[in-house]
Amino acid sequence: MRLLKETVKISVRKKGGFLFAEFKDKHTEERLPLVPVKPQENFALFYTLQEGAKMRTKFHVKGRNVEWILDRYKAIRKRSAPVAVS
Repeated sequence: MRLLKETVKISVRKKGGFLFAEFKDKHTEERLPLVPVKPQENFALFYTLQEGAKMRTKFHVKGRNVEWILDRYKAIRKRSAPVAVS
Protein backbone atom coordinates (compact mmCIF):
# COMPACT_ATOMS: atom_id res chain seq x y z
CA MET A 1 0.00 0.00 0.00
CA ARG A 2 1.34 3.38 -0.95
CA LEU A 3 -0.01 6.45 0.79
CA LEU A 4 1.70 9.70 -0.04
CA LYS A 5 0.76 13.34 0.43
CA GLU A 6 -2.06 13.04 -2.07
CA THR A 7 -5.73 12.31 -1.80
CA VAL A 8 -6.57 8.65 -1.39
CA LYS A 9 -10.15 7.41 -1.40
CA ILE A 10 -10.67 4.74 1.24
CA SER A 11 -13.73 2.50 1.38
CA VAL A 12 -14.48 -0.34 3.76
CA ARG A 13 -17.07 -2.72 2.36
CA LYS A 14 -18.66 -5.94 3.55
CA LYS A 15 -18.61 -8.73 0.97
CA GLY A 16 -19.65 -12.30 1.75
CA GLY A 17 -19.26 -11.98 5.51
CA PHE A 18 -15.84 -10.30 5.32
CA LEU A 19 -14.68 -6.70 5.32
CA PHE A 20 -12.39 -5.35 2.62
CA ALA A 21 -10.49 -2.08 2.68
CA GLU A 22 -10.28 -0.50 -0.76
CA PHE A 23 -7.73 2.22 -1.49
CA LYS A 24 -7.85 4.24 -4.68
CA ASP A 25 -5.86 7.20 -5.92
CA LYS A 26 -5.14 8.54 -9.37
CA HIS A 27 -2.38 5.94 -9.90
CA THR A 28 -3.43 2.71 -8.19
CA GLU A 29 -6.18 0.64 -6.62
CA GLU A 30 -5.63 -1.84 -3.82
CA ARG A 31 -7.98 -4.12 -1.89
CA LEU A 32 -7.09 -5.68 1.47
CA PRO A 33 -9.14 -8.28 3.37
CA LEU A 34 -9.79 -7.41 7.03
CA VAL A 35 -9.87 -10.50 9.24
CA PRO A 36 -11.69 -10.06 12.58
CA VAL A 37 -9.75 -10.76 15.77
CA LYS A 38 -11.73 -9.09 18.55
CA PRO A 39 -15.02 -7.38 17.66
CA GLN A 40 -16.74 -5.55 20.52
CA GLU A 41 -19.54 -3.01 20.77
CA ASN A 42 -17.57 0.20 20.11
CA PHE A 43 -14.19 -1.27 19.15
CA ALA A 44 -13.07 -3.91 16.68
CA LEU A 45 -9.60 -5.30 16.11
CA PHE A 46 -8.76 -6.83 12.72
CA TYR A 47 -5.64 -7.83 10.86
CA THR A 48 -4.70 -7.75 7.22
CA LEU A 49 -1.75 -9.04 5.25
CA GLN A 50 0.65 -6.49 3.83
CA GLU A 51 3.61 -7.80 1.85
CA GLY A 52 3.33 -11.18 3.58
CA ALA A 53 3.22 -9.81 7.14
CA LYS A 54 0.26 -9.42 9.50
CA MET A 55 -0.74 -5.81 10.10
CA ARG A 56 -3.16 -4.92 12.89
CA THR A 57 -5.95 -2.47 12.22
CA LYS A 58 -8.56 -1.03 14.60
CA PHE A 59 -11.97 0.58 14.36
CA HIS A 60 -13.30 2.79 17.16
CA VAL A 61 -16.89 4.03 17.25
CA LYS A 62 -16.93 7.39 19.02
CA GLY A 63 -20.43 8.79 19.14
CA ARG A 64 -21.40 9.50 15.53
CA ASN A 65 -17.89 9.02 14.14
CA VAL A 66 -15.85 5.95 13.24
CA GLU A 67 -12.06 6.12 13.50
CA TRP A 68 -10.00 3.58 11.60
CA ILE A 69 -6.32 3.17 12.39
CA LEU A 70 -4.15 1.25 9.95
CA ASP A 71 -0.43 1.25 10.62
CA ARG A 72 0.36 4.92 11.34
CA TYR A 73 -2.60 6.33 9.39
CA LYS A 74 -5.95 7.40 10.84
CA ALA A 75 -9.13 7.84 8.83
CA ILE A 76 -12.25 9.35 10.39
CA ARG A 77 -15.75 8.90 9.00
CA LYS A 78 -18.03 11.60 10.33
CA ARG A 79 -21.71 10.73 10.27
CA SER A 80 -24.87 12.61 11.02
CA ALA A 81 -26.50 9.59 12.67
CA PRO A 82 -25.16 7.11 15.27
CA VAL A 83 -23.25 4.11 13.93
CA ALA A 84 -24.51 0.57 14.55
CA VAL A 85 -21.84 -2.09 15.02
CA SER A 86 -22.79 -5.66 14.18
